[in-house]
Amino acid sequence: MEKVQHNVNVKTLVEFAIPVPLVIRPGLFNDAAMEGIRLHGELSEEMASSTSPDLFEKEVTVSHVIETELIVLEISGRIDAIQFDDSGNATLFEYKTVLYTVEECQPELIQRYHAQLKCYAYFYALENDLTYVDTELVVKSRTDKSNHSIPIRYAKQDLKIFFDDLVRPYFEDLESHILRVTKRNLAIKSTDFPFAKHRKGQYHMMKYVYKTIRTGTLSFIQAPTGTGKTLGTLFPAVKALAEDLTDKIIYLTAKTTTVSVAKKTVELILSGKRHIKTCIITAKEKSCPQTEYNCNPKYCERAANFDSHMKTASRRALEDYDLFDRDTIDMLASKYRVCPFELSLELAYQTDIVICDYNYVFDPLVQLRKFCKPPYRISLLIDEAHNLVERSRDMYSSKLSKKQVRSVYTMLKDHFPEEAKHLKNINKLFLVYKKQYHLDEKIKPAATDDTSPMEMILEIEEFLRKTENLFDALNTPEERKAFSEFFGELFRFYKISSYFDEDFRTIYTLEKKDVTVHIYCINPSNHLMNILKHMKSTVFFSATLSPFEYYSTMLTGNPVQNIANLPSPFPKENLLVLIEAGIKTTYRARGEYIQSVVNLIHECTSQKTGNYMIFFPSYTYMKTVTESYKEQFPLDQIIMQQNDMSEEQRDEFISSFTENPETTLLGFTVTGGIFSEGLDLYGDRLSGVIVIGVGMPGICTERDLIKLYYNARGKHGFDFAYTYPGINRILQSAGRVIRSASDYGFIALADHRYATSKYKGFFPAHWHPEFIRDTSSGQRIRQFFHEHEANLDYSANT
Repeated sequence: MEKVQHNVNVKTLVEFAIPVPLVIRPGLFNDAAMEGIRLHGELSEEMASSTSPDLFEKEVTVSHVIETELIVLEISGRIDAIQFDDSGNATLFEYKTVLYTVEECQPELIQRYHAQLKCYAYFYALENDLTYVDTELVVKSRTDKSNHSIPIRYAKQDLKIFFDDLVRPYFEDLESHILRVTKRNLAIKSTDFPFAKHRKGQYHMMKYVYKTIRTGTLSFIQAPTGTGKTLGTLFPAVKALAEDLTDKIIYLTAKTTTVSVAKKTVELILSGKRHIKTCIITAKEKSCPQTEYNCNPKYCERAANFDSHMKTASRRALEDYDLFDRDTIDMLASKYRVCPFELSLELAYQTDIVICDYNYVFDPLVQLRKFCKPPYRISLLIDEAHNLVERSRDMYSSKLSKKQVRSVYTMLKDHFPEEAKHLKNINKLFLVYKKQYHLDEKIKPAATDDTSPMEMILEIEEFLRKTENLFDALNTPEERKAFSEFFGELFRFYKISSYFDEDFRTIYTLEKKDVTVHIYCINPSNHLMNILKHMKSTVFFSATLSPFEYYSTMLTGNPVQNIANLPSPFPKENLLVLIEAGIKTTYRARGEYIQSVVNLIHECTSQKTGNYMIFFPSYTYMKTVTESYKEQFPLDQIIMQQNDMSEEQRDEFISSFTENPETTLLGFTVTGGIFSEGLDLYGDRLSGVIVIGVGMPGICTERDLIKLYYNARGKHGFDFAYTYPGINRILQSAGRVIRSASDYGFIALADHRYATSKYKGFFPAHWHPEFIRDTSSGQRIRQFFHEHEANLDYSANT
């Protein structure tokens, strides 16, 4: 067997060997990395200023290679600083920052710091043929800014004994992993495609995905409903694992329903074969078994058990199981008394396939950072990729309101006046911004700026710094929960502000007497690409990625050449597309055409008993049309989407669309809402869809900023802000009607703009639209259903 090359950094090696009990507070995200970098810089500058430049080096790289019969392991790291005396003798420095003082730190944490420095000392001794090495661990408190120095001289032979003991369990674990991967690859190579034949376009999709992984590139695939996208992406990716073309597959999705589909697809592909490991990550809030959601070991036994039990739990889990879904992880977490969410993350790093939400890769506060940097070779499969545009904007945007700040200020001011004064200052700044930007709810409710609110950010930074350890001082669960959530939102605002550049704007709004400051990311593509550049390969896929230029620009910053546009696998005669271009739904004109819309809906839905969905451009317009419709056709059964529907209400709405309906049901809903995508109503659960308007998002400050931004860059700004997002909503809504090869039904689009060449160019290739006027829609739909029912009768009799 050819030896396996493996790289690991010293920090990872030490963290593996020396467990540290978990200390986490929900929502309290200490910016330790940013603070540590700053303090490292301060310590380096202090030392450099007191030493001759010839006698001082910083960030010195060292490495060491160990070779066995199976593995070549390279371990590397960087010494923070080396100081030489006049005789040339070196002292190695390692800088660390901690929240409290050294005396208050966990002993295991200090042990880790020493271990890291000892590894550097050993490598340095080997490289420079030294018999001993002087070291100094410098620990700086972020609370009182005190320095604590621990100088130690080590003999090389003692360092060797220490290092051999440290690396041995890592080697054993690595060898076990390599043997498992060998068995995994054999299992994958014996795995056949799970069906006798591929769907139309599916084989081409699989070849395209495999090529993308093999060549380490980025590609877009538009695959219409019915192509079998999940299997078409996962099967070639799994095969690529066995060919050593990638180390890990991460299947990203935006919805719980698609997580379930991906899980079932993995089970279908593997058919019970062992050694191929899959992990599904469930959000922490959903997986937490505690009554009070609180990750402090003081309140949660499972947090206290973190590192001491986690290694055992993950090792035995990997020995006994292959698929780690929510139920399996909950069972294992309960058995080993560990946090189910943390267990899922630990398993995610060690499994072959990970199924999770977008944010675990792209959100700067949630992302699993190990996935976003070498040495992993990761292949991303991004499902429903059209959703990533707005999701990524949200990930890199953040809001803060005066009302939020005032509420927490009131809670803290009596017992924590020193900390609360920063909130008071932030509160005053909201009033300053209101005056500075002349905000008025009726005349000028919003204003924008191309600079960040720096005065507010500096006050937030001071507040965060002074309240990192405030959580434990709060007395009640309600106070801790309120402060925890606020701290998390404040930290997100602070963190997002650090990304502020020409792709961002600050929006100041006044609504219901509350001032809000919104750091808004117009163009997230640079941040996405900063992550994607570390991936082995990336496949964006969806049924609706039209126009390609828009999505490739929004997600990668540039038009992408690697694009596959697959044909629909369904018979074209099963879908009737009608265009009613005599109706105008622009904001100013739509009131004049309410009667025309009512007539169209009734004409289209009265030709056959069945279930129909009607999509409107807004709630207000939907309610207006509904009132008029009910007055004229009081016997027709209508159910209507409501604002902020609960999960139970959504399920009740969907369950109303029954098979073999005895009466006609009209579902009135909003384009781009919760029923516009991810809804599978097979057979006669849905016979037709009517879309009123062109789906444009409502005019708002954010959309206008997008328009101005892309206009300034030579693009069609209005299209990027309004037209293209609207088209996606239309295509998603229309896509509800045909979900399988045996489905048949109609799509009716109502708006004069559909008659223009611009909008015709957005229609999918498998659409063959017919233009109608007035009552001709009913006649054409009746003819369409009559022909299909006649064909069904003929097929049944032959």
